[in-house]
Amino acid sequence: MFLVLQATLSEPPSSVHCFRDTSLYAYVFKNLDVITSCSEGAKDLYWHWLKKHGAMDFIEDIVEEETNGFVIGDGKGANFQIPKLDEGYLNVVIGRINEL
Repeated sequence: MFLVLQATLSEPPSSVHCFRDTSLYAYVFKNLDVITSCSEGAKDLYWHWLKKHGAMDFIEDIVEEETNGFVIGDGKGANFQIPKLDEGYLNVVIGRINEL
């Protein structure tokens, strides 16, 4: 099963470290394939951003199109919507991943 994290959850006011922690948890403890989705033309931008901050360790791919899977994000098409991914929302997101 794919867990899709919308790339906008890695940029401020969200925490890129919580983004990495979420992908780590889903990959290691839930054995999910974690991918990141972004708007068209932003793939390189997000790749460099995530790589610079050490958040690409558990991300399988960055895609620019809609993908089947459980989508966590702050925008359209998300199965689980949150306004940002930071320390205040991290436990809620981990709890939701546990329900998958």
